[in-house]
Parts: sequence; C-alpha cells; structure tokens
Amino acid sequence: MAGIGHDIEAVKKHVGKEGLETLFKIANLGAGIIRERIRKYNIDADFVPGYGYLAYNQRQLKTLRQWEKEFKAATPDEEIELYTGKEVQQVVGSEVYCGALKHMGGGQIHSLNMLLGSAQAAHSLGVKIFESSPVVEVNYGKQVRVRTAMGSVKAAKLLWACDSFLNNMEPEIYNKTLVTYSYQVSTEPLSDELIERISPLRGAFSDIRPVINYYRVTRENRLLFGSATRFVEYTPNDFAAWNRTLLAEVFPYLRDVKIDFARAGRWPAAPTCSRRSAPYAITTTSLRPGTPASASPRRTSCAKSSPKGSTAVPTAIAC
Repeated sequence: MAGIGHDIEAVKKHVGKEGLETLFKIANLGAGIIRERIRKYNIDADFVPGYGYLAYNQRQLKTLRQWEKEFKAATPDEEIELYTGKEVQQVVGSEVYCGALKHMGGGQIHSLNMLLGSAQAAHSLGVKIFESSPVVEVNYGKQVRVRTAMGSVKAAKLLWACDSFLNNMEPEIYNKTLVTYSYQVSTEPLSDELIERISPLRGAFSDIRPVINYYRVTRENRLLFGSATRFVEYTPNDFAAWNRTLLAEVFPYLRDVKIDFARAGRWPAAPTCSRRSAPYAITTTSLRPGTPASASPRRTSCAKSSPKGSTAVPTAIAC
C-alpha cells in the first residue's frame, strides 16, 4: 500500500510539484524493496501482486485520478489502471464504490514469514538480535546506550521501531501520535466462486478515507476484513459483531458468512489536527490466543500487545 493519505493539492502547496513527485516515488518503493528481498534471501513470504485503492465518492475519485497520474510517472512499467462506475466490479465485487485504482506493483505478503525470513537474513549478515529484554531507558551521547530489563546495548545509531508502545521514551515522536485500535475478522474458507466474486484479482484493498476499511483474500480462501475505530481508545464489546457490520456494508452477500477469528491491535496515528504532526504512523496487529498463524493478517509488530489495563514496553533496534 502506497500513496499519500491527505489532500494532494494541500500537500503540493507545502512541498511543490517536484516535492510531490518525490513523495510518490518514495511511497512507491516499498513493494519493490520487499519483492527484491524476498528474491535475494529466498524468503517464503507468499507475495501476491495486486492492490486496489477504492473511492466512495466523487471527491475521493478525483484523488484517485491524481494518484493514477503520479503512480504512472513514478513507475511507468507497472500495470496501473483506474476503473469507474460499473467497471469497478472487474476489480472488487462491491457496489459501494464509484472508483477503483488497480496497482499491480503493490500487493500482499505473509508478514510473519517475511519477518522471520528477514531476521534469518539479517543474522546471516552478522546482525545480533536481542529478545525478551524490554527497553526501559535510552541515553544519548557520543554513543547511544539502550538499557534493557536484563542488560544494555551501545550503538552509534538507534532506530525506533516501537509502533504504538513507545510509552513516552522518545517524547518528540510520542507527542506526535494518537493511539486508536484496529480490529480484524477472518471468515471461514469460502468457495472459489465466492472468492472470484469478491475479488477477481485475489488482491488486497483499502478505501482512501482517513479511517479506512481494508481487506484481502488469503491463500486459504478466507476474507480478512479490518478497520480502525473512529474514536481514540474505544474498544467494541464484540470484535466480530462490530466488524461484521462493516463487512456487510461492503459485501451484503457475506452478511451471514461464518466468522472464524477476530483480533485487535493498537494503531498509532498522526493527529492531522496538529501543525506539529509528523508521519510516524506504523500499523500493528496482535492476535487473540488460539489464532493460527495461517489465518493471521499480514501485519506484525516488533512489540507484543498486552491485555487491556497492563503496560506494554517497546523494543528498540540498535545498529
């Protein structure tokens, strides 16, 4: 998933035309980097090409037209095509959208396998990975000293990779994020005919609203469907029921489909209402106990989620 989740013209006022083009080029690099690392290190990450950006209204469709132009300029060799009206059904089997931008350079992966494979590749290159020792303090000087519960690490540079569990250890970043929650469900395995109706691409999709719905078809013929809450720190009483309502709005013919798994995770977001906001948002997903890895979503976190009411601690990567 790439793109700029804000009004493009507003962004252009701040960075200019060349700056906007550069932002799209950077945003478009991710999938290519992942594909190259999968190939180079022989990672079994199950990459499936095809991503669809979806518009609910004419304003969002206008944004997709701008995205199409910028994406094609950034990667002219990729298959990128905008569908409107009834043509949208060629990409995704829903009648709620007025536009869909198909980007075959994007796609989906099995993120747990990608994480494990990347760790093995890093280890083979001499990287040392320290686990099960949460960071409790960071001191800056000629070197960075990261003190953990069971030891310490010194490094020339420090990369914060703590998702929504920063716990004010780096105030400059912490003060620029809000925490909401994301909830996902996985359906029972569906028939090939139903999967073809949902997504002829067998792709991954999201709309382009500030708080998105996102979904994809898994290898097991499940539909993984998720969304974030519209309210900070709000937790539905029933994850499955809450998400089923949203799923049925997009796919009414799946209203009564069986939900096999439901899960939740904290999701940090940059507060766009603040002038000091910065793009430090990184998604996370934590599984409920008993959820098999084969049914898990393709998103992972470097910090484990804790039950409500407990305190989670971040993990830092020093290099």
